[in-house]
Amino acid sequence: MLDSLPSKAIDYSPVVVPRQTSLQKAIAALRQADFTAIWVVETDHAGNQQLLGAVFSAQLLQACITDSNPLDSYLESIMVRDLPLLSLAAPPSVESCLNYFIQYRVDFLPITYPDAAFAGVVSKWKLLQHYCQVGNISLLEPVFAGSPDGFWMTACDEPIDWHNTLDKAAVLEDMFAHQHITQVNDAFLNQHGISRTDLMGQTLADFTVPDLAHEKLKWQQFFDTGTMCATTEERRLDDEVSIWLEAHYTCLYDSQGRIVGHFCIQRDITHYKEIEARLMQQERYLYVIVAIQQRLLGAGHHVLYNHVDPQHEDPDQTDQLSFQSTLKALRPVYQEILGQLGETASASRVYLFENDADCMSQQLEWCDEGITPEIDNPLLQNLSYEDFFPRWLKVLVNGEPINGVVSDFPESEQAVLAGQGILSILILPLIIEGQFWGFIGFDNCRTAIPWDNSEVTLLAAAAAALSMHLESCQVDYSRQRSWHRERLTYQLINQMRQTLQIDDIFDTTTRQLRRLLKCDRTVIYRFNSDWSGSFVAESVSSDWIPLNQLYCDPPHLEDITVSSDTCQVQNWQAPIPFGADTYLQESQGGAYHQGKLYSQIADVYQADFESCYLDFLSRMQVRAYLTIPIFSGNRLWGLLANYQNSGPRQWETDDVNLVLHITTQLGIALQQVELLEQTRQQSLELAKANAAAAAAIQAKADFLANVSHELRTPLNSILGFSKILSDELMPSSELPTEVTAQEHKEYADIIGRNGRDLLTLINNVLEVTRLDAGRSQVLSERFDLSQLLQDLQLVLNKQAVAKDLALVFHLSPELPQQIVSDRDKLWHVLVNLCSNAIKFTASGRVTLRVDVRNQIEIDAKTIRLNLAFEVEDTGQGIAPAELDNLFQPFYMTQSGRQIDQGSGLGLAVSQKFVNLLGGHITVNSAVKHGSLFKFNIWVVLGGKHTAAALSPTPILGTPASTPTLPYRIVIVDSQFQDHYQLKQVLSPLGVDLRTASSNPEALTLWSEWQPHLLFIDLPKASTDSQSILQHIHQETQKQDSNSLGDPLLPTKVIALVPQGQHPASLDLVSRDFDDVLYWPSQDADLLQILSKHLPLSHLVSDSPAASNPPDLPPALTQLSQARQRAAIGQMPLSWRQQLYQAALTGSDEKLWSLIAQLPAEQFPLIQLLNTLTGNFQFDQITALISDD
Repeated sequence: MLDSLPSKAIDYSPVVVPRQTSLQKAIAALRQADFTAIWVVETDHAGNQQLLGAVFSAQLLQACITDSNPLDSYLESIMVRDLPLLSLAAPPSVESCLNYFIQYRVDFLPITYPDAAFAGVVSKWKLLQHYCQVGNISLLEPVFAGSPDGFWMTACDEPIDWHNTLDKAAVLEDMFAHQHITQVNDAFLNQHGISRTDLMGQTLADFTVPDLAHEKLKWQQFFDTGTMCATTEERRLDDEVSIWLEAHYTCLYDSQGRIVGHFCIQRDITHYKEIEARLMQQERYLYVIVAIQQRLLGAGHHVLYNHVDPQHEDPDQTDQLSFQSTLKALRPVYQEILGQLGETASASRVYLFENDADCMSQQLEWCDEGITPEIDNPLLQNLSYEDFFPRWLKVLVNGEPINGVVSDFPESEQAVLAGQGILSILILPLIIEGQFWGFIGFDNCRTAIPWDNSEVTLLAAAAAALSMHLESCQVDYSRQRSWHRERLTYQLINQMRQTLQIDDIFDTTTRQLRRLLKCDRTVIYRFNSDWSGSFVAESVSSDWIPLNQLYCDPPHLEDITVSSDTCQVQNWQAPIPFGADTYLQESQGGAYHQGKLYSQIADVYQADFESCYLDFLSRMQVRAYLTIPIFSGNRLWGLLANYQNSGPRQWETDDVNLVLHITTQLGIALQQVELLEQTRQQSLELAKANAAAAAAIQAKADFLANVSHELRTPLNSILGFSKILSDELMPSSELPTEVTAQEHKEYADIIGRNGRDLLTLINNVLEVTRLDAGRSQVLSERFDLSQLLQDLQLVLNKQAVAKDLALVFHLSPELPQQIVSDRDKLWHVLVNLCSNAIKFTASGRVTLRVDVRNQIEIDAKTIRLNLAFEVEDTGQGIAPAELDNLFQPFYMTQSGRQIDQGSGLGLAVSQKFVNLLGGHITVNSAVKHGSLFKFNIWVVLGGKHTAAALSPTPILGTPASTPTLPYRIVIVDSQFQDHYQLKQVLSPLGVDLRTASSNPEALTLWSEWQPHLLFIDLPKASTDSQSILQHIHQETQKQDSNSLGDPLLPTKVIALVPQGQHPASLDLVSRDFDDVLYWPSQDADLLQILSKHLPLSHLVSDSPAASNPPDLPPALTQLSQARQRAAIGQMPLSWRQQLYQAALTGSDEKLWSLIAQLPAEQFPLIQLLNTLTGNFQFDQITALISDD
């Protein structure tokens, strides 16, 4: 038998509430009671409490969800009144209490004092825990067997003296491993979805997760205190369904206080958790509803008042509120509200639609993260109810919601909704002044679960709040509209007089006149002097498309109105206004000569217009119009047109008088504005001219200052050292000191170097001038890219060898051999970048990389390539602060100023050349880490073969198709001294060279001798010389071989252009000449011309030494320094003395003359001396002779 009711099982402090407690306050009390139960009492004047009933969590939570108005409900309607009432005057037995718990399926029973006052409650949990702790658990087994709550018990293999153990962590591990489940009831098995066979005998470690740190701490605290209560979410083992369990654990002890096991009673509170979640959601709904109302009240109508003010946006022309226009200023507020509703309702998308007749249009939208917006979906604008949602219109008009799963909807509705990914939907109507204004919608794109009734009710309350706010705005709008209409005419005229800004006048006129007339569109059209024109201002209702969107190109009235013989616009040129119709049905003049001041059409489809004009009006969406001409003085300036698009309209007399009055005021304003604009324009033009003149003067001064400085530096050196050398040639008696041979050599070097710098500076200045003036053009031609790169390597190798640098070319195997581009500009850029790299690199290497980055096939015959060039060195590098100005004219880096070489124009010209070739140049550099210049250009593929990789020492073979005899070259030169150097360079190359003093002599020489190259001054290319050149080309095409017996290479005509000049006609050069050589020039430029048009291997004799092209550096001629000195040593002594004296004095003419005396078998020596002389390297010549 069980003992009488123990005092530990009574809770004398339960949560109590009065009978007039609302459900909302009861929820807070229920949370205080851990969602068990609250007790409704009535307190008398003596302070005694009388029990009226109990409210358990299930009843309260269910009532809050299902009650249509939970805020106004009280506990009396839901409390339980028929519970058995226990009394302390006659304490019940434990068995009777347990039977009550099972019979009423409750966990608590009320108990009173002997005087019947409410004392507290008897807790089933405390009762069971008490008897389990005192060893009477076997007596309670019948109770557990029939209980709806789960029960399980464990037993330790041996008693554990927990409180006296030192290493509790180790003992805890042992308890988990040696504590077995010995007893469970059916409720426990059902809760976990497990069979008794699978569970019985398992250890605590098998059934829990003791490895987790927080689990160990929890169990250690349990064994310390002897009791534990935990709420956990678990999953059934059989079907993985989630359940919530509230478990009460109690330790079992033996007579010595040692733990022998424990038992647990756990309650399935899943339903309570679900209801709790629903309740919390309901609270969120209520909170959002209150927040929405406060937000709308906080927004007030001051925004709306500003919105309808004439200085702000247009209201709609109708008396009905339009969200798109009138409430445009409230969009942020409504957007925020949609977001609040969407987050609270767990919606994927929330939106607001406005009705227009029998159509709907989306105005606002909020989307959850990851959901595709539909606000820009054109299908959701002017969507017909009748075609897609006829059912919706019938339901929503009656104020009823649409709620359900999309798959259950009619097919016409699914066709629109499913495409937006909507699985379930809720539509709530917005009713304003009893009219269906629009709706607010909620989409669920994640689950096909509709909103329940309580959610629909609460969301409908939010929609009602929006409807009330819209209706309030409608009333305020109507009142404000009436007030503004009375003042609008005065304000319009007043504003036109207060401003001289033509755009403000037009905007004010069209916007406010449309308000007054309540029409759909008001426009101002302006005529040009040739009667073309355009719309310069427009005010249009939100229901219609603006003209700039209606037409891809603005419409021109003259295309229709002026071109027709019946157009009255042609008649408005008269000095007085007459006739105002934009389309006349009669011949010129017609009825409009009789003084008609305006044109009003009530319905364009009833006006008998011609089809072309009717089509024009239809495209402008016009149904009725009122048009009046605008005159500025006596000149017809334009038109003021007012359109009704929605339907026919009878224009009233007040409307016509109003527009006539405003048009007159507009004409006066136009006269004033035009006068002011003329004055302002004259002032601006004068200021602009003054500024341009000042800028030009300053630019000219800066340019001259830079150029004069750069010119004076080399000129001073040339003049100074020339005077020293000149004085040295005077009789020794007149010289204060004698100049040594070494000083001769140094002075000559200085003069030569400064001369070259001066020539480069002049060329760069002239090129910059041409580029800035836009006179530099791209001269595209087909040329051999591989040959250009070989020539570049030949020119650069000498500079690199002189500084003991490695010159490396990395060429992509995909490079084409033939391309079409501007060869000269590409050559200039590459030479400049590579020369700079060598100049600023003391040791290491200079690398050129060329690659194909992209290929585009324009058509079957044209392929464009993007060539990428990189020039990298291991030199000094460039400071970051200098990079921004690197490509500015005359800018020099710190390292450039230190070595005092260059003018600062090379990179500026190179950048402009790259830009002309369609590319872009960049630089990456760091101090002491070298520099990397990159640029790319677009070229056209000129052939199918790729270029061969350059070898360190290129060997040029002899093609079978080229002539075996020396090349024949003619120079047309009337001034011998002009091209003396050209002859001196060409003569030692093993070519046959002749000169002609005139064009007729050149033609005779060509007929007899048929040369391969013809050099002619471009200034001599007169009309007769052009005919001669054309004759040469024509005759060449008729022949297969020349009279001398070698296979014919067509004569190439090269134009000689003085440095500093530019061809006056690029067409002339491209038509009659094959190439251009600016003269005087470096030997490298001449080599480039020769290699482009003649195989280099035939510029010399057949001797082995002649296999290399001219102008090769020493490393490529395969002549060592010793062999060079030996070759000079074989020459006569007198010749060597003259050569030494000429080099010492820097006389290049004397050097050319001496070199010409050498026999052909001395070609390597001729080649060497030509290179040194052409590059003004007189010091190396004297060094070779002095060593000898």
